[in-house]
Amino acid sequence: MQFQAVILLLMHIDRVSQETILNWMLMFSRIFEESLRRCVNDYPMDAEAALDRLMEDEPFEPFTRIIESLIMCDRVGALRAFGGLKSDRINYQEDRKLENEIMVEKREAISKFLVFVPLFAVVVGYLVAPFIIAAFGDFMAGMAEINTLT
Repeated sequence: MQFQAVILLLMHIDRVSQETILNWMLMFSRIFEESLRRCVNDYPMDAEAALDRLMEDEPFEPFTRIIESLIMCDRVGALRAFGGLKSDRINYQEDRKLENEIMVEKREAISKFLVFVPLFAVVVGYLVAPFIIAAFGDFMAGMAEINTLT
């Protein structure tokens, strides 16, 4: 997601090159840092081979799609090569929004249940429990009276 944000900013710059995008990706990279560093170092010798090796070294599907778009970047331009990236980001944001709404609804249902727990505790504690205790006391008194009669 971080690479997508960087590329979405860079793709609007006129004549942005593959090497520039690779350098920016390297600056923001943590997981793919070693592979990107190797690619940036090998890039001046053979750009296409360096990018192909990067795709082989890192088989992560979203990263591979970014590298494929990067390969097309010099041929068709950054705007056209990374055009799908914007729609991917919009879809990701919509999915994230739906997941957040579902999570909020679940938490809302749990909180509604938890709100009524003290009410039920009060009703049971102050109304039902004294009634049961009084009934049990009367029952014991009645049993004692029956035992004295017999």
